Amino acid sequence: MLSRYGVSGKAGAVQTARKAGPFPYYGASGIVDYVDGYLFDESLVLVGEDGAKWDKGEATAFSISGKSWVNNHAHVLRPIREAVTDEYLVYFLTAADLNRFITGMTVPKLNQARLSSIPVATPCLEEQHRIVQKVDELMALCDRLEQHTSDQLDAQETLVDTLLGTLTQSANATELADNWACLAAHFDTLFTTEQSIDKLKQTILQLAVMGRLVEQDERDGSAIDLLTQIHTRKTKLAGNKIIKRPRPLTLLGDAQHSYIAPSHWAWASFQDVADEISTGPFGSMIHKHDYVEGGIPLINPSHMIKGHIKEDSSVSVSMAKADELSSYRLATGDIVMARRGEVGRCAVVTEKEAGWLCGTGSFVLRFHPSMNRQFILLLFLTDTVREYLTGNSVGTTMTNLNHGILKKMPVALPSPEEQQRIVQKVDEFIAICDQIKERLNQASKTRCQLAEAVVENAVAE
Repeated sequence: MLSRYGVSGKAGAVQTARKAGPFPYYGASGIVDYVDGYLFDESLVLVGEDGAKWDKGEATAFSISGKSWVNNHAHVLRPIREAVTDEYLVYFLTAADLNRFITGMTVPKLNQARLSSIPVATPCLEEQHRIVQKVDELMALCDRLEQHTSDQLDAQETLVDTLLGTLTQSANATELADNWACLAAHFDTLFTTEQSIDKLKQTILQLAVMGRLVEQDERDGSAIDLLTQIHTRKTKLAGNKIIKRPRPLTLLGDAQHSYIAPSHWAWASFQDVADEISTGPFGSMIHKHDYVEGGIPLINPSHMIKGHIKEDSSVSVSMAKADELSSYRLATGDIVMARRGEVGRCAVVTEKEAGWLCGTGSFVLRFHPSMNRQFILLLFLTDTVREYLTGNSVGTTMTNLNHGILKKMPVALPSPEEQQRIVQKVDEFIAICDQIKERLNQASKTRCQLAEAVVENAVAE
């Protein structure tokens, strides 16, 4: 039914198509290779030979016309047009599941013998033309629906961005309440995608660190008092030669603020908020041959997942090597933070991870006992902080942070009591967002199942 010609680039490849004439091709070696044997000047069908997917609906077959050069990664088919049209053959091969004809695991391959064995159901030419015409009509309709949906999503995304922006830009509590009421009135129509829910989460985080989520309580301690306690403790630790002597406590001026925070909060550099900021061991201190299975784990950026540490027993060292690196041991309450790759990626060390080691690509951040570690994690999840770190990072291939960048980062600090209330409120809101997202996913799955059932029923009839 079909004449099949595999263009493999090997000597003696079957070739009966009319050639377009010699065509010099300069390969990587600079040697001219006349590839006229692989030039075609007629309508043909191409089928991918290797490295592609052959599931239903995957575009692995294409029709070509005019002067074309085909390399050795495609089969060239010249249909016997008294029996089958090019367009019908392309649609048939695209609709079929060809996985059972594939060989090879590292590089899946559809060889010429397997291709030749694929059965092709061919109605009469008139019906083939009607099928192709109907498929073209339906595909054009799908394209219009897809464009319409895309336009709607773009408009919705713009509206979501605008309304969420009004929340973070609110000048006071009254304006924030008015803006939230406007957004809440259209919540069901605005937040209908995972992307919109993620943007809502980010806005919640930003409002949290701006002091807009919880009420202030006059019984709370003072943020200035907290900074003073931190500095006093650091001075004492320095006197015991545990850390370096801190600089004098310095509050930031208005020009150094990243956003508007409550007046009773205190603005300071991160170096005045943290007890200590230390870097993990240099790469020259740990080599690949030092790794053992089931030893003392090292914490690298890849092990920091959503604020928690994920153990990898293969990235660990012996007890003897851990003793050599004892100055990099982690303690409960430490925060490990990535200093390369994704900025702001960090996790809290729990009792389980106490005694493990900071890896080469990480910082260790230590804080006063009154500092809420989850509040610190919230800071590093906000766009404001991540944009600051990204804008001041070094490196082109991979983002890298250093002590200087992190130390100078401006931080708005509330009292310990308010930190705790903020963390609790964020947890409540994020849980609600996750529930909404889960319902959206379930609804999407249901719609897909219904659509598949309708199509299968229509095909069956």
